[in-house]
Amino acid sequence: MARLVCITSGVAMSRKNGTILLTEKEGGRSALVPVVQTSEIYALCGAEPDGPLLSLLSQYAVPLHIFDGGKHLRSYLPASAILSGKSVLAQVGHLEDGTRHWLLAREMLRGGARIRCMATRMLRPGEKDEWEGRYLDCLAEGYAAGLEGLPQTLSAFGRLDKEFIGREGWKPDELEYAAGLARAVVLGALSRLSLDPWIGILCSEEGMPPLACDLLFLYSPLLVWLWPGTERPCPGNGNLPDMFRRHLSRPAAANGSRLWSLRFLPVREGYAILAHIALGRPYRCASKVEVDHLGD
Repeated sequence: MARLVCITSGVAMSRKNGTILLTEKEGGRSALVPVVQTSEIYALCGAEPDGPLLSLLSQYAVPLHIFDGGKHLRSYLPASAILSGKSVLAQVGHLEDGTRHWLLAREMLRGGARIRCMATRMLRPGEKDEWEGRYLDCLAEGYAAGLEGLPQTLSAFGRLDKEFIGREGWKPDELEYAAGLARAVVLGALSRLSLDPWIGILCSEEGMPPLACDLLFLYSPLLVWLWPGTERPCPGNGNLPDMFRRHLSRPAAANGSRLWSLRFLPVREGYAILAHIALGRPYRCASKVEVDHLGD
């Protein structure tokens, strides 16, 4: 079974006989990683991939995310082999039709508010009424503002998010690291979707595909805020790979007998969006998402 690979030293990355060759920048030790057994790579202390290696990763649809000093520097995403003209036309059609665009955006706003209410209820149960009320007020104002008011609505959500997370005692470097890891998780999800990542619904951010921004708006409260207080990411923590895998593997949603972990919520959401715009199926944002414990 393909696995998520975390690299905890600075490395040069190259291709050798159809495998991934990692060579430490300090010490010169090397290791081979079978690409067919790799689903995604997080280079947490810097990496220098060469062209043939990036070609190999693209061939096997393996995203590569590079960090250094707790900062997300860049992600190399394989070109989607499953992107279809039909799905792209459906995405464009939804954006050009104001009514359909607003109905989809409105549902994503509702899902984002619901996820935030869930997270605040878990983290600060004694303040749940306050935060749920404030987020629902923000949602109501967003409904009233409509499609043209989306930038202001998202800014209002952002201000509330910042105020809430400020009460949680995060150190700045921990929060930046957690946010960068969440960004990488969402970017990695794009390679599994037959949707054009540059066609979004809600928002955009310089340097980020708009669809990734949408998914990050939805799931940042789970991917970032819910790191256990004793296991928040920080540069130089040798236990981070295991902590990261535990965090991402937490059950977060179910479809019948199938369980979805936190890592794959953005993929699941993308499937639901595609089914709506391409097949006309009803869209319920963040359907049946429920994380009921912190795990620490």
